[in-house]
Amino acid sequence: MKRILLIIFLLVLFISPVYSQIMVTSGTLHDEISIFFLSDLNLSGLGESPLLFYLDITNSYGEEKSVLLDLRMVYEGNFMSSVDLIAGQTGPLNIIPGTTRITNQNLFSDTDPYRLLSFDLNDQAVDKLIDQLLASGKLPTGDYRFIITLAFSDGSGSIDQTDLYYNITNTETIDLISPGNPACEGDLRQIYTTLPLFRWESDALKFRIKVCEKLQTNNSPEDVMNNEPRLLTEVENKFLQYPITGAFMLEEGKAYYWQVWSIVNTSSGIIEIPSEIWGFQISEMGGGSNSFQQQQIMNVLRMILGDDVVNDLFAEGGMLCNHTSTGIMMEDGDVISMDRLIELSKEFSKGTYNVKNYSIE
Repeated sequence: MKRILLIIFLLVLFISPVYSQIMVTSGTLHDEISIFFLSDLNLSGLGESPLLFYLDITNSYGEEKSVLLDLRMVYEGNFMSSVDLIAGQTGPLNIIPGTTRITNQNLFSDTDPYRLLSFDLNDQAVDKLIDQLLASGKLPTGDYRFIITLAFSDGSGSIDQTDLYYNITNTETIDLISPGNPACEGDLRQIYTTLPLFRWESDALKFRIKVCEKLQTNNSPEDVMNNEPRLLTEVENKFLQYPITGAFMLEEGKAYYWQVWSIVNTSSGIIEIPSEIWGFQISEMGGGSNSFQQQQIMNVLRMILGDDVVNDLFAEGGMLCNHTSTGIMMEDGDVISMDRLIELSKEFSKGTYNVKNYSIE
């Protein structure tokens, strides 16, 4: 038994340093990045890039150790299959006991002791991406992987490896859906509610929306958007049901312009990308058609059937012209509440349900 214990002890003594004495871990210094500007990598080493990622090299030996650090940047996306874009290596790095932090600023500097001394671009791969890089200054959409490997500088073997991942979506566009139409078209579309449902499409996850009243002194859509906003708020949905806390009530007979900005994380920090400006005119409705419930039902109809269909139904000569809701709503033969109807409308907005046909009796 003593001999077995001695053998186990010797195995632990000789094996454990091989895998645990020096380790490298990594992390990003931004939230998820959707847009990556090529200039932020600072490949020339002449400028200063923003902090993007870090490497922590932990030396558990009781003495300084000399290591080499290799870095590869791998691209996989629409333009080509998995391919190395960048490969580089530092000179010997003397890592003292404890943890040494190295950032992308160190690696891509022209003078830092932890810089990459040898640095190669995959010319063939870069040539395939060059048109988009030159046109936009951004890395093309795709998955990017930084592979960092440590090895002893005396050539005695590799030590550890860590990977960093970026999924670049290049989220840029916002397509407004309703209410209204592009302000540049001139005549604004009439809507029949003071509680409109604002909807748009985008790959972004966070948005800022602004609604302004058009005044007689305004000369352009941009001029309108400089007025005191009726609503200015941030949301994490692709729709907003008016009104919300802090918003001014909208009024019949008045025109309003609105715009949405996507809030996007990039390698340079947060940027806001604007949509085009849309506008709408609230019709003079009067009577019971302006009831809160009627307006909510109109909003749900617009979400489910679309603005064009609803406008045609309720316009002069339309099948529902001058009609108002009874307030009775049913799902599969059962009467439902307004809250349930709004829940269903959100499912339509998400694409969970679709309308195959509709009828008016």
